[in-house]
Amino acid sequence: MSNLHKRFLSLLCIDYLGTDVAQGRPCTSSGIPNSAWHCEKAVDGFSFTTMSTGSCYHSHFDLTNPWLQIELSRAYSISSIVIYNRMDSDSEKINPFNLHLGNSSDVQLNAIYGGDLNFDDLTQWSKTIPIDGVTVQYVGVVLPGSARTLQLCEVEVYTDDEPTESDRRLGSQVAGSDPGVLVFESPTDDRPLGLLANITVEITAGNFPPVTRYTILQVVPDDSLGELTIQCEALSGEENCDPSKTASTEPLELFTESELFGTTEFTLEEFPAGFAGQDWTAGIDAYLSDDTRLRVNAGTFGAEGYYTIRLTDHHLTDDGDWSRIAEWRFMIYPTPVQLLEEGESSDACTMMPTEGVSLIDKFCAKCIDFADELGPLEITITFQLIPVGAEIAKSAFPGDGPPTDNRIFITTSTQWDH
Repeated sequence: MSNLHKRFLSLLCIDYLGTDVAQGRPCTSSGIPNSAWHCEKAVDGFSFTTMSTGSCYHSHFDLTNPWLQIELSRAYSISSIVIYNRMDSDSEKINPFNLHLGNSSDVQLNAIYGGDLNFDDLTQWSKTIPIDGVTVQYVGVVLPGSARTLQLCEVEVYTDDEPTESDRRLGSQVAGSDPGVLVFESPTDDRPLGLLANITVEITAGNFPPVTRYTILQVVPDDSLGELTIQCEALSGEENCDPSKTASTEPLELFTESELFGTTEFTLEEFPAGFAGQDWTAGIDAYLSDDTRLRVNAGTFGAEGYYTIRLTDHHLTDDGDWSRIAEWRFMIYPTPVQLLEEGESSDACTMMPTEGVSLIDKFCAKCIDFADELGPLEITITFQLIPVGAEIAKSAFPGDGPPTDNRIFITTSTQWDH
């Protein structure tokens, strides 16, 4: 992380659910129509939620009780299980599903935990199921009923049996490092390949309000490929690049200047519950978007809340998966709402009196009201004096007397009740 010029990191949050003991473990499942959709895709450590990434499991179509089961290395006390649904199509087919937890290699002999489970919000790509008081070696996902097709992109099984501290995964943070720089020591174990850590940083500077920024850390086989980054384009007259206050009424344009080694893909990884995430691609400007650039039209992100756009450089080689990711996380605030009473003009401001004024009269410019939950709007006042039937008095300087005072004094008032 680059130096932040005399700003200070006052808070560091790294999000962990525990230790995922399912990643890379053996698995079995119902039949598959394509070898590329094997159950190993559900424990490969990648939570991509589209089939095109090659990281999702897909059973044969229209089976009775299709299933997938993971064999852990031993019996663990399970704290939670996270299921990643397929999001590019047929996301509703996951509902309802059962978790079969036990110590038998036959998934149907293991007890159902929690009854019928559902993704209550099909726009959410993952569901976390808390588990209490269960120690098992086999974790199964079953779709009960006939004519069912099991599609999911990752199963994560978390346990409290092993250390979950970030010191073990990332390494301990170096005390006394330069302000604005995060430094981690070598971890106690090797950093797991493919590890993704979401890092939240709160930046404070003097008496200014704190600013929160987010970044993502990815463990890769080798750093020789360089970093993949996302930047925001400040469009002419439409600057919309502050992640803390992104406007839904302006377009958002993201791009990368990093060297690319495979095929690229922009995906929406996070969005608020009120947003129909499966339809966001309709807002992409196809003419101004390509492998390195994404332009999303104004009005696409209408729901208030946090969004995360991920750029993936898919790079598969004979030596393994060298894919890289970068993310842009931003907050959409509610759009100020114009409050027009019946019969009012739709013009921004109205002169009062409307018949005009002389240079010595007082006048008022009444502007329409806006409701903005974030506080007062930024207002810019410009004034132009246009004489009608007369010339503006001119003064010469230097002259015999002082220059004419042609100043106009403007007093603003919001007329708010508070």
